[in-house]
Amino acid sequence: MGKTTTAVNLGAGLARQGKKTLVVDLDAQCNATQSLFRRLEGGERGICEVLLDESP
Repeated sequence: MGKTTTAVNLGAGLARQGKKTLVVDLDAQCNATQSLFRRLEGGERGICEVLLDESP
């Protein structure tokens, strides 16, 4: 519980301190992506679909 929230906030906090930060969102719901970047549009797929061979 709260894993995505923790990862996003920890990544953002480290980035604010000038640290190079990478958050990789492998969850099918793409919540970290939506929190940090933007909501995926209709035909767009996340990395989860690519890894599961559901999308090129």
